[in-house]
Amino acid sequence: MPDRNLHIVSFDVPWPADYGGVIDVYHKIRHLRLLGWEVTLHCYRRQRPESDKLESLCKEVFYYNRNTSLLSHLKKSPFIAASRNSELLVKRLIETDSPILLEGLHCCAPLKILSGCSKNVYVRTHNIEHDYYGGLARSTRNPIKSVFFRSEARKLKKYERVLTAAHGIACISPDDARHFNSINANSHFIGPFHPHDMVSSAAGRGDFMLYHGALSVPENQAAVRWLLSDVMPNTDNELIIAGKNPPNWMAQHIRRLDRVSLIANPDKLELDQLIRDAQVHLLPSTQSTGVKLKLIHALFSGRHVVANELMVAGTGLESFCHMAVSGKEFALRADELMQKPFSATDTSERKSLETSGYSNRLNAEKLSKMLLV
Repeated sequence: MPDRNLHIVSFDVPWPADYGGVIDVYHKIRHLRLLGWEVTLHCYRRQRPESDKLESLCKEVFYYNRNTSLLSHLKKSPFIAASRNSELLVKRLIETDSPILLEGLHCCAPLKILSGCSKNVYVRTHNIEHDYYGGLARSTRNPIKSVFFRSEARKLKKYERVLTAAHGIACISPDDARHFNSINANSHFIGPFHPHDMVSSAAGRGDFMLYHGALSVPENQAAVRWLLSDVMPNTDNELIIAGKNPPNWMAQHIRRLDRVSLIANPDKLELDQLIRDAQVHLLPSTQSTGVKLKLIHALFSGRHVVANELMVAGTGLESFCHMAVSGKEFALRADELMQKPFSATDTSERKSLETSGYSNRLNAEKLSKMLLV
């Protein structure tokens, strides 16, 4: 059997696995280990602490502090990459003969150097980043953040040409694979890794609707604003909004509303229970980048999902959702589904996800094959 040692460079410490990008990193490592890979993990960090959980999962774990000084903002390369550029990391990677997986454009500062040293370097793309940052600029109401996001989007569009130096690219969605194939011909769709190895949606009927997500992210804040202004006036059902770090305006606004409640910073067990118990998941999106892990969570462990085109675009998951466009349509679909118990047949239909492009096991096998070429 070929040597199965791998170095992964992560943009953040992937434990706890409690937001989109680190969820993918953590569960990727978990499933590669099941296939016999020994992972040396290199983590950039800013606020998250070192983790015993990662030490037990990986062969070795190294941590590097991000350089978030003004100088990193002023460089020609995007801030997300310029702030993650460690000479010690490069030295360690040059010394290895094992394949290297860089997580996102965030970690691509050493890519050309490593490629020039004949290292087999792969990149996991989590988004078409300039589209994602452009969407953040449109979603935020903070003018300073908007300027930063627009500047970062321009830099990222130029910067993604660095991917020509990669040995291959593992893209998180089919649409992303088509985009990156124009930059690097060895680009392949390898779907997102997530906590769900099996579909566990519960039959029965809940009594509330749910929206969940990282509530500090402008895109999710825009979705919440829209739900409150365009959907809730058209339904009598209860909505729970749950997620990390909601802004003050959201908490204050929801406090004044009937039939809407906010659960701030639920722990994993509480959020998992909310996802299982909700009768309807309301999942609008303001941009179509990547794959929204909130959608994966809802489909693998929740009941009915009402989504718009931007939430499912390019994912192939439309058939598992009830599609809507306007706020009135969202409310109408939700009202219908609140009265429709989720059946064993519904769960059985979802089971096909376990053998699709969203299977952790199959995606680990695809990535493993890619790394061994």
